[in-house]
Amino acid sequence: MGEEKIPGSLGVAIDRALLGEFYKRKNRGRSGELTGIGSKVVVIDCLGYDALATQVTITCGATPSRPVAAGVFNPAISLEQTSIVPPLRGRLEWGNDGTETEAEIDYVNGTVITLSAASVRLTVELEASVDVQDDSFIPPTVRAHIGYLPRANMPAQRTRVLQLAQEGSTGFLGIPPFAKRVRITSDDPAGALSGFFIDLAPQSTCQAFDASGLIDLPIPNGARTIFIENDGEGPVNVCAIFELWL
Repeated sequence: MGEEKIPGSLGVAIDRALLGEFYKRKNRGRSGELTGIGSKVVVIDCLGYDALATQVTITCGATPSRPVAAGVFNPAISLEQTSIVPPLRGRLEWGNDGTETEAEIDYVNGTVITLSAASVRLTVELEASVDVQDDSFIPPTVRAHIGYLPRANMPAQRTRVLQLAQEGSTGFLGIPPFAKRVRITSDDPAGALSGFFIDLAPQSTCQAFDASGLIDLPIPNGARTIFIENDGEGPVNVCAIFELWL
């Protein structure tokens, strides 16, 4: 009698088995090269029955695309080389057979995420801001695998950048799903930022902030967007790092 296979929307089918049954499951981890903007690599693609959901830990890795001499960024680094990994975006899908949830994350070398699911898929691609025409660009290799030993979860993050051209200019940042906290900084340490969270109702303010330097705030329940105003004297680039509770 042949092995029973499971069809599914996440991709490649696996043997009928618990997701965590190492000896039967397929596609428990892959690696691949990102050659340019728009290229994608599916590094995890597992599918199982919803009745057999289990807790899994996903570990992400990325091989740097460009080596540089030690001391370029921090003279205290005593390594022969330090490295640069271009910004990478991950799309994580998980759930039970036929029903999945997805989240967008910063794919950083060393990110670890723990989930309870029967199906898991993780796709990685280059951020659109990467200059693949640069002669020093070497396609990075990304990889991920699933483990089963219990461990403390580390929050995933998602970074978004907003350019405010001049004093008084404003902009909006969408809040990604599962975000519970945000750190907001700018490249002008003397500058100041103010703004507020916009609630479900259009233009409904649910919490305001006004500060210079680092802004570290919990995200109110129901908030969908962050409105930010440049209160400084010149243009600034604003960076918002969202902490995701997956």
